[in-house]
Amino acid sequence: MGWAPEVTIDLRGDKALMRSLAALSDSVERKITSRAVSRALAPMVTAMKRRAPVGPTHARKLKLGKGVLKKSIGKRVRKYGRGFVVVMVGPMYPAGAHAHLVEFGTGERFRTRMGGRFRNDKPGKYPTGTMPAKPFVRPAYMSKRGEVMKRAHKFLWENIRKEAARNANR
Repeated sequence: MGWAPEVTIDLRGDKALMRSLAALSDSVERKITSRAVSRALAPMVTAMKRRAPVGPTHARKLKLGKGVLKKSIGKRVRKYGRGFVVVMVGPMYPAGAHAHLVEFGTGERFRTRMGGRFRNDKPGKYPTGTMPAKPFVRPAYMSKRGEVMKRAHKFLWENIRKEAARNANR
């Protein structure tokens, strides 16, 4: 998903939040952060699914079903060092491997003579046409980034309070 816009939630400016997170253990901090950010990104996933185009018929021939790109959109959480969490949102491989072609479109494409079903073709290049861009990731990102930031902040505080209450009961 290197072609997708990158969303960075940087909460260094909120000193109270940073102090609260620093007071927690590393594992609890990663758990709280990943849970909050994952929940905060739900509206962006929904917006991407709503905007994702549904292809015509070739997907059915491949037995992938209709709307395979839309179904591939989701989020994946990766936890790294102290409090560093990466959540990837967008079309997931392998079903969403063609998402960049849909998002940005293609120029004129050609296929060359191959074996198999094109065996009787004369040598040379055969145009397969262009594909117009049908953006769905970037518009979803642009429309939901403010909401995601607010939700992340809210869910982080919510999870910190829950963890503090849990520690107080011990």
